Amino acid sequence: MGGAQTYIGNSAAGPKRAHLGPEGARWTPVIALALLLFGFIWLHLYVSHPASPVEGAGQSWYGWWDQGNYIRSARALAVGNLAASEHWYPVGYAMLGAPFAFLGFSDPFAIVNFILFLWFVWFAKLTFLCDFF
Repeated sequence: MGGAQTYIGNSAAGPKRAHLGPEGARWTPVIALALLLFGFIWLHLYVSHPASPVEGAGQSWYGWWDQGNYIRSARALAVGNLAASEHWYPVGYAMLGAPFAFLGFSDPFAIVNFILFLWFVWFAKLTFLCDFF
């Protein structure tokens, strides 16, 4: 009879099903390879961007207005500074980067952005390709 299923939308033919059991397991290597491929593309674009904060890249995007305020907020949160003068935007995104700022990463958002990007790829797969995977 099949594995566990979850309903993720409706179509004219009835509800679409994302297989979470044995039926969907055969696509696991394809999904893993797709995530790996998209991950390598993201890393390549990150490292090769002229404004990337990779060591020796010169002026990074953290010198720009928005990015500079996010990094300042993350670094302030990393040391427990909650002063309003250090947080231009709501602190949700900065809180994700704060642990990496605390650990001394030059770009505390690189790991956060990488994970969020892979999550987006996975979510897009569930949303748009559920009949194929």
